[in-house]
Amino acid sequence: MLSKKKDSPKIKRVNEKEFAALLERAKKSGLSKKDCDLMRNAAEIINFYVDNVDEEDA
Repeated sequence: MLSKKKDSPKIKRVNEKEFAALLERAKKSGLSKKDCDLMRNAAEIINFYVDNVDEEDA
């Protein structure tokens, strides 16, 4: 069965200060250091991808 193509999600840029605050809230809510590190790594990968796509479109 073929899946329908999903619409692209709207990209919201989050600056480092906002993301650091998010991670701090996650830690205070009980998220482990390992999970917080995973979130940071995922965000870095996404930012790298978005920055490179933006450069290619320019």
